[in-house]
Amino acid sequence: MYTEWYGWYGFFQDPQNSKVAGKFDLARQPKGDGGIHSGWAGHHGFSITKAAKNKEAAASLIKHLTSVKANELEASLGFTVVRQSVWDNFMIPKAAASGNPLDKKRLELALLQAQEDYRTPPLIAEWVPMSNIIYPILQQIILGDLEPQKGLDTAAEQVRRLMAGAGYYG
Repeated sequence: MYTEWYGWYGFFQDPQNSKVAGKFDLARQPKGDGGIHSGWAGHHGFSITKAAKNKEAAASLIKHLTSVKANELEASLGFTVVRQSVWDNFMIPKAAASGNPLDKKRLELALLQAQEDYRTPPLIAEWVPMSNIIYPILQQIILGDLEPQKGLDTAAEQVRRLMAGAGYYG
């Protein structure tokens, strides 16, 4: 079992780059102990700052980057996009016509997960510093370089200190 972002699908299907090309299937993440499917997602976020020198040009760029045409371009590169109309009118029909049933299954599964399973990370400023603590320790645990309980205890203590320093604890 391998959990990966859908954008890598083309790489995994290319026999020039991947030993698993044509030899894998896709499935929804299993439910965890909490009875929910896991998932994590994000998309581009755009804003125009107060200090922007040309707000009209910035707004025009954002409109272009979020347009149907731009979403179709991103989708043709293998990315998942935010516009439902692009899924319905471009991505899924194109995949269905590809001759590879897994192409369509990938997109239908990705859409289901985006609609029902994906959660954003915590919307706090400390999320990136927290993930910079947690993920390297998890990698050490997964690789067998660190005892799981010791690693989790270390991560918990470091995150507790980070959050205390940020004022979350009294």
